[in-house]
Amino acid sequence: MASTSRTEVAIVGAGPAGLAAAAEASRAGAHVTVMDEYAAPGGQFMRARRAGQQTPPEAASQKPGRMRERLLRELDATRVDILTGCSVWGAFAGRQLGLWSAGAASMLQYERLIVAAGAYERPIAFPGWTLPGVYTLGGVQTLVKANGVLPGARVLLAGSGPFLLPVAQELLAARAGVAGVLEASRPAQWRRQALLALGHSERIAEAVQYWRALRRGGVTVRFGCGVAAVRGDGRVEEAVITHFDDQWRPVAGSERTLQVDAVAIGYGFVPATELTRLMAILFR
Repeated sequence: MASTSRTEVAIVGAGPAGLAAAAEASRAGAHVTVMDEYAAPGGQFMRARRAGQQTPPEAASQKPGRMRERLLRELDATRVDILTGCSVWGAFAGRQLGLWSAGAASMLQYERLIVAAGAYERPIAFPGWTLPGVYTLGGVQTLVKANGVLPGARVLLAGSGPFLLPVAQELLAARAGVAGVLEASRPAQWRRQALLALGHSERIAEAVQYWRALRRGGVTVRFGCGVAAVRGDGRVEEAVITHFDDQWRPVAGSERTLQVDAVAIGYGFVPATELTRLMAILFR
């Protein structure tokens, strides 16, 4: 029979949100248990670098690591237990979670639950997208940042959103060739978001750091563009890029071909809601 432990506040996810919540709860005097599938706290954004891997000099790329260390310092070690390499596989009546860690199942009973499970990347399908050498942006970032492995010698990034910039910067810092960055939207479509961003000077400063790194690396950023197809004999050898209209539909006759050996795709994120959806079904 699986063993059962108890906590006052259970937090699923040890990324920025989960660690910040743990720090606040521990300061309020609660006993907290944080669970995460990764081998170390920090999540994808604050993922620790592989031992011995050089940290890029750009301030923007160093900030996640500094944030991770600050949040860990803020935790009250006497009140917070962090369970890494731990999967939450189920939710049960009586305020219990099913855990799987180190090859063994256990139960955790809680008084309050915080779900900070992060999100998944949203790729799109196109001809050739199943060829080896096609990745998500986060997959490329994990290869480079956590494992010190380059996805290819000449990498094309495509999608939409700010995540394109730090991944391109990580590739440059790792001495990979970046064939270009394709942003599906156009600056004219950002007017409403730009007004909202004015109150977040720190984020703007980060974006400036990334843009400077790309400019120094000679990386071209194309707006209103995306990948129409990927071709190759057994793996990626070239990508067909195209202009998009305002609805992100390919513009006929605008296609051109780039010689690349890896393509990274990312069109934003969708929240990881498996646990909350399960609880909604069980307890409605």
